[in-house]
Amino acid sequence: MAALQVNQKYSDLTIKCEGQGFDVHRAIVCSLSPELATRIDGKFREALTGEIEIMEHDAPTVKRMLDYMYTLDYSTDELTGKELLVAQARVHKVGDFHNVPPLQDLAVEKFKGAAVMGWQIEGFAAVVEAVYQPTMPRHVDILQALICTVYERIKELVADESFLREVAKTEKREDFYNDLILTLSDQLASYRKDFKVEKEALERRMDTIKQALEMNKKQASDRGRLLGEAKAEVQTFEMLIGNLGYNQCECGRKARFAVQRVPFDTIHIRCKICNFRYG
Repeated sequence: MAALQVNQKYSDLTIKCEGQGFDVHRAIVCSLSPELATRIDGKFREALTGEIEIMEHDAPTVKRMLDYMYTLDYSTDELTGKELLVAQARVHKVGDFHNVPPLQDLAVEKFKGAAVMGWQIEGFAAVVEAVYQPTMPRHVDILQALICTVYERIKELVADESFLREVAKTEKREDFYNDLILTLSDQLASYRKDFKVEKEALERRMDTIKQALEMNKKQASDRGRLLGEAKAEVQTFEMLIGNLGYNQCECGRKARFAVQRVPFDTIHIRCKICNFRYG
């Protein structure tokens, strides 16, 4: 396909724009553009002359559209800054006018990339004007790409008086302001929704923590009670041992004692030899 664009030997259609002529192949361009096919297949003058005059767009933009038809891509490497963004907006427009949706999608992607890599505030009002030209249908994709760029740079743009003055001169400034306000409103609603979700999640987390604290308090209380009982047992044990001292058991042998717990939480000490109980 790319080779056919370079080799014009078998071209059978000429597209003219701003005094320039582009020799192309009907089978290629008309297959991708229903609008061009209509002008060639119908009873229009173009069908007889084999020439199509495009006056709605500039020559570089038409050239990029034709490059895409042959290579599925187009180049804007020679452009930077606002010129690069304006070029992408114009390619999107020519793709819409000639009904080439894949070209529009590519233009939007390139617009987004250029907005990130080649951002500069100087001349950005011209980008807004290019997107909101009177003949530009209100396609959501390119508008969203522009509005997202503005939204991300809103503080910088609002602080620039020259940008505000230039935007105020654009014919479709009301549409631009409305789209921006709608985006801000949607974003605010999204923030509120996210805040509500996070709030509910935090409330559930707090309930879980409260339950855990209550359980810990109960466990601490139980441990305190058990500790008190243990201390009492130790005191009883110490008292019994103290009373016995180093005396011999009743069996006459040297005392060898063992501690024994009996029902009702009572502690006894017995002789290991004769099993005599003390206490």
